[in-house]
Amino acid sequence: MAKQLNNMTIRLAGEAGQGVESGGAGFAKALSHGGLHLHAFSEYMSRIRGGLNFFQIRVSDRPLWAHTEGVHILLAFSPEAVSDYGSHIVPGGALVFDDALKFDHDAITRRKAQLYSMPLTKIAQEIGGNKIMANTCGLGALAGIIEYPFEFVAGVIKQNFARKGDAVVQGNLKVAEEGYRVGRERYAALFDWKVSPLAERPERMMINGNQALAVGAIAAGCRFMSGYPMTPASSILEFMAAQARTLRSGRGTRAPAR
Repeated sequence: MAKQLNNMTIRLAGEAGQGVESGGAGFAKALSHGGLHLHAFSEYMSRIRGGLNFFQIRVSDRPLWAHTEGVHILLAFSPEAVSDYGSHIVPGGALVFDDALKFDHDAITRRKAQLYSMPLTKIAQEIGGNKIMANTCGLGALAGIIEYPFEFVAGVIKQNFARKGDAVVQGNLKVAEEGYRVGRERYAALFDWKVSPLAERPERMMINGNQALAVGAIAAGCRFMSGYPMTPASSILEFMAAQARTLRSGRGTRAPAR
């Protein structure tokens, strides 16, 4: 099969608390910084821990209006992620997983999909000092397999972890870089879909549906909102509260008039 450039779907899946949502959003941001077009969405259970969540990204060098049904590469952090979403992998696609994860390998290979075992937890523990960084290692591995330049992943890691201090930033960078190296060395030559940054990289807004709804409401003159903080509407309340002072001020609001 000929290599396919800048036209693929990526999915991260696992339990709540395994960094699926934050990791997926971070990887989407890294792709966006390369000038690429993307369409992302997530699905999650209303649970603090456990359950089954996923974050899916379709990426292209052209504007996108919809998702594809098939997934070209699935990064799975739990056995349930494999059993529920393994059937979505297209023939020739790949499942990336921690080498300690137990699941039915035959169910994946019967679909003519590839198995890419990675020492995600081991790298996170030995290099980062904390197995919680396994998701960061997985993101590095994804970038290495699709041969997307590490600098874009590194930039997002620095931005996302800056408030946690330099030690956390450097730990995650080292873990991601090792994941990138191992993923690229082991599997890049076997995987037929690649992503490359564009020569022209215009600055674009990356915004989700709830943020867009909140911005639209404020632009339309919304001056008061009340609600119960329940998923999936909580982020609308949080966004409007955080932006109240900068986007809407004056009489009738809690923000001072300018």
